[in-house]
Amino acid sequence: MSITSPRFSFFDREILKDPELEGHNFDKFKELDITCSTAGRGQILVGDRDGTVVILDKLLNMTAFRAHNISISHIHQLRQNTVLLTVGTDEDTEYPQLKVWQMDRVDSNGRPHCSRIIKLSATGGNAEVSCIAVHENMQLLAVGYKSGVVTFYKGDVSKERQSKLFVVRDSEDDRGGEITGLAIRIVLKSQLLFVTTRNALFAYEIAVKDKFLQVLKENYGCTIKCSALADDLLSNQFLIGRNDGVYYMQPEGRGGTAPLEGEKYQVHWYRGYIVTVGRSSINRDMDIVTIYDARNKFIAYSGAIPKVSNVLFEWNAIYILGGENKMYILLEKDTKTKLEILFKKNQYITAINIAKSQKYDTHGLVDIFRLYGDYLYTERGDHDQAIEQYKMTIGKLEPSYVIRKVKLLSSLNYN
Repeated sequence: MSITSPRFSFFDREILKDPELEGHNFDKFKELDITCSTAGRGQILVGDRDGTVVILDKLLNMTAFRAHNISISHIHQLRQNTVLLTVGTDEDTEYPQLKVWQMDRVDSNGRPHCSRIIKLSATGGNAEVSCIAVHENMQLLAVGYKSGVVTFYKGDVSKERQSKLFVVRDSEDDRGGEITGLAIRIVLKSQLLFVTTRNALFAYEIAVKDKFLQVLKENYGCTIKCSALADDLLSNQFLIGRNDGVYYMQPEGRGGTAPLEGEKYQVHWYRGYIVTVGRSSINRDMDIVTIYDARNKFIAYSGAIPKVSNVLFEWNAIYILGGENKMYILLEKDTKTKLEILFKKNQYITAINIAKSQKYDTHGLVDIFRLYGDYLYTERGDHDQAIEQYKMTIGKLEPSYVIRKVKLLSSLNYN
């Protein structure tokens, strides 16, 4: 039986405007043939098919540099380091190359310093890269291939002599096909590598003695871009998008499910939210972006955007790259506005949970308990539960108000 989550509209959608042309949409990406994109360190970066990286800052100023001579397929900006990783092809090699760029070191032409080039090749003949993952500590890097191979680099990935290469999976392992997702999870002393194919999920323990021990295998996986690693707000679980929901994966197996049904082709994690992209069942030219509050278990936003290619997170907002390379912005409403929406819908329990998760002060919570008690008393006639809410205000609200309410309700219960 499907579970329907409460739905609210806690995000406002806008189209990114051009600051130089009043009333015009930002269209400087329109002529690009974008193959990949990323965000972080105050920038949005996109890879053009010809190998160029285009950088957009907060003021919407654009700069660019040529990262690869022929093409670029993957790009990843670290958030805690000024390091950018790109994967692409160049004229001087038949294999893809992964390049490590020091974005804070640029030459007179604005080109960042490339501190390392890794020639990528995989057993099985197919060296085409399908996905990459790098940990923020810059010590762990995983590369997944369409052949099903996974390679792993341990040590400072920006320095050639300080990292060591391992083959975690080769093309013969379970014949699982293309690698569709990778994530590196470190919690205390535990280091795990999650790997997905379309039909399977694996977790490997990254042992101290450079051995990879398989600790989990499930006979379900996900498509490309349909996995993400949550942070400690969701216990650092690995998320995979399936038609019947988004699964929460732990080293021991499946831990739970977000009830988000329907075909998905992107899954992201953002500040306690699961963000999914799926095709509209009404208009095939439109995609549905859904934002699910994983802690409070409700849908915070759901809306249609044409032909979404990626979802990016920067400048305290969600940026969506849509059809014709238009940029859409989802701006989260402030907590006060959210609570007002919930009060109008009499969703007081959700309001209390949101206020607690936002570290609301005691006086703010007391006001919600009072409103909830008044609603239970006046609208629902649930006197017992109303008393429980009024009790939560004792010592904080004006005593005469609480005593009057409790006495009135007690007399009603005994008459």
